[in-house]
Amino acid sequence: MIYEKTLDTNVIGFSRTLSDAVVAAKYNQGKGRQEVETAAKIYFSKKKSDGGGRSTRYGLNDYKALLGKKAQVEGIDRTNFTRNIAYAQTGAIRQYQTANAKAREALGFPPQFGMPTMLPPKDYFTGTLQLLQTGLSIATSFQGLTTPKVPPVVNNTYNF
Repeated sequence: MIYEKTLDTNVIGFSRTLSDAVVAAKYNQGKGRQEVETAAKIYFSKKKSDGGGRSTRYGLNDYKALLGKKAQVEGIDRTNFTRNIAYAQTGAIRQYQTANAKAREALGFPPQFGMPTMLPPKDYFTGTLQLLQTGLSIATSFQGLTTPKVPPVVNNTYNF
């Protein structure tokens, strides 16, 4: 009863550990999105109309900075939701298995009933005799193949 309750508790702990990892990744994703939002605000607040007399590359560096910030945040998100979640899953599985092993150890040794039984002695002689008998039967079949066959002598004389 206590063992089963401990296993149930371990499953709950495993689930909470995994959900904590997902919540942390989503929190980091939210912080990254705030940074992209701030960078977009800065970009659009500085943006000026070129008025037709400026270079075609006017404002390109600001736009590159915005795209760089977006790429940086997407890379962090990808890392959070792939590698870091995989690490968290592996850690949660190890923690769960360790807790289950401790619960099994708390049960103690399984009960043993009586002394171990003695095995009867082995009979090697019968096996050896069967092996010899098989060898002899093979040898006699080869002997029958190697001896020349002589046709039987038929007595052609008739007694009247």
